Amino acid sequence: MRQVDDSRLGLILMLLREGNARQAIKAYQEEANVDYEIARVRVLELARQQGIPVRQRLILRLALLALAGLLGLMLSH
Repeated sequence: MRQVDDSRLGLILMLLREGNARQAIKAYQEEANVDYEIARVRVLELARQQGIPVRQRLILRLALLALAGLLGLMLSH
């Protein structure tokens, strides 16, 4: 894992302010050489520290969970 330099950090913050969290996470992931989940956690923490609201796609997550549950029920019968 590498340290994220100031210019990339500025880019990540700009992406977050523009509402592009996914691109901010990918930029962090590439710069720090970490996996997606670690990058996601760190970028969301960075956004929180900077007071940048990040809209998480709760509805999409709930829909995916519901689909997974339905698929599990179908496969168990």
